[in-house]
Amino acid sequence: MTYSLNEISSLMLKAARGSGLPMGLAEDCAAAGTWLICHGQDGAAAVWEGLVSRGVIWKGPSLLDQVIARGIDNPQTVQIMDAPLLFLGMAGVVSAQTGTQIRIEFLNGCHAVLDPDGMTVTGILSGGGDAVVTMVRGSGAPPGIHPPRTTRVDISPALIRSLTERAALTYVPATAESRQRGAGAGLTDND
Repeated sequence: MTYSLNEISSLMLKAARGSGLPMGLAEDCAAAGTWLICHGQDGAAAVWEGLVSRGVIWKGPSLLDQVIARGIDNPQTVQIMDAPLLFLGMAGVVSAQTGTQIRIEFLNGCHAVLDPDGMTVTGILSGGGDAVVTMVRGSGAPPGIHPPRTTRVDISPALIRSLTERAALTYVPATAESRQRGAGAGLTDND
């Protein structure tokens, strides 16, 4: 089944919140997944992998902050424990925000180049491990938000179900007492 990009972005954010992530990290996670989807990758699956393994979600944003702090052409070795595709999505968001190109060389031989217009990956992106991340001046594309390349996403029912179940953990259970105090639709459901 296909879903709108907005539906999937919102679902990824809610699933991240349902996983117990603080709002900022949940937003980073959903933005990375959305960036991946916009650039032809399975961003929803990458987000799910990150939610299950958790390492890159907690470490990825701070690792990329260190890369930004080091500045242009100053390589930073980072350890990406899991969900490398989600890390690429996070780097893609940073690239779009800063208007720079980010190069990632995994020690297993895989290389990725990300810029606001997309990403190129050579080699097999698998597992985690150490990687050298370098921010390079200018990518040819201006910083900022670039229009999505897609507005519809085809996602497997099993993945939608997993994300939806995780998102449902954010809902507060209804009780008779909470309904009488004004929660939900109240005593009538005509709105």
